[in-house]
Amino acid sequence: MTDKLIIPNFALTALSVLGSNGYKAYLVGGCVRDVLMGRIPGDYDITTSAAPDETLACFKDFKTVETGIKHGTVTVIIEGNPLEITTFRIDGDYSDNRRPDSVSFSSSVADDLARRDFTVNAIAYNPDEGYVDLYGGKEDIKNQIIRCVGEADKRFNEDSLRILRAMRFAASLDFKIEEKTLSAAHKNACLLENISVERIYTEFIKTVCAKSPGKILYEFKKEIEVFIPEFTNLEDEMLRSVFYSVDRAEADRFVRLAVLFACFDSETVRKIFERLKTDKLTEKTVCQILNCRKFTGSDRITARWILNALSYENALRFCEAQSALDPKNTEQILELKFNIEKAYLSNECVNVGQLAVGGNDILNNNIASGVKIGKILNELLELVITGQAENKFDSLLEAAKKLK
Repeated sequence: MTDKLIIPNFALTALSVLGSNGYKAYLVGGCVRDVLMGRIPGDYDITTSAAPDETLACFKDFKTVETGIKHGTVTVIIEGNPLEITTFRIDGDYSDNRRPDSVSFSSSVADDLARRDFTVNAIAYNPDEGYVDLYGGKEDIKNQIIRCVGEADKRFNEDSLRILRAMRFAASLDFKIEEKTLSAAHKNACLLENISVERIYTEFIKTVCAKSPGKILYEFKKEIEVFIPEFTNLEDEMLRSVFYSVDRAEADRFVRLAVLFACFDSETVRKIFERLKTDKLTEKTVCQILNCRKFTGSDRITARWILNALSYENALRFCEAQSALDPKNTEQILELKFNIEKAYLSNECVNVGQLAVGGNDILNNNIASGVKIGKILNELLELVITGQAENKFDSLLEAAKKLK
């Protein structure tokens, strides 16, 4: 962990502009945390004593966006990089367990840091003044701990989404959650019922796709059961096994979710996704992968059937999910993956569109008409996939006549 932050020029420019106009300004939050950890921040946020209209005046020569100005935030574009610059704030009461009923501006950075969620996100930095670390955030980063700013119970009552943010930060940063913070999260788990499912899913999927989320998922099983009550039907040891299996899968949301929900049938999974208002692509892909669990072999015929049900990319995802769920069966899964790759690269026939005969051929040879054409083509496909017929025009036409 470094004492002096390396800050990109565009962020230094923003701090300099505010400072030269007589205002206090600091980098704050996740960007300070990430740089202290040797990570490259996804974005840079600045907190300042300048009121929103004063910030706009300071950056009159730059492109600005006022979408968050009601809450004190002005987005400034410097060298093509968007910077959110927010006035020091004091949050009012939180009557809905999510957002403050009111926001007032302050001239003190201490007020702004006091309203933040976790100590690791409550560090401000200015190149001239150094760090403003009132809650031991640097020490908690060093010790890899997620701890609430101030009283954990109050923090989670203010905004219960912070419960899932604690889970997500712990999984993403590979940190432990401080005992009182974890206890308060469990105590207030029921407050998650007040949070929109869209926000819940966003935090949840980020946790699921973190480096090694298994331990944290299991630690937060009570919280997860609030929005996925289906997990309450599993024995504790089974639940533990499911959550820890996620660690063995690559960090792909389709694969991770297929592993996480492998203990349920696809219809149950579909209902879970609908409740969480998951995007249709994720719902469709994960359910298709789970439906392929009916294929238990690893031979070329099984590989073809899987490619009939899934795209090549999702067929490989199926193998990845199976490998995570059944690590003792690695040899068979590798064989299946090899056969899937071979069938795909060899352009083997796995769907009706690849058959050497088509609907017009069936019709023109007076073999069938109407809906019966589709039935015959599907039967021909089954013969080809199972190796009972070659995918050649004459062979399939003769087979079609026999099917008639």
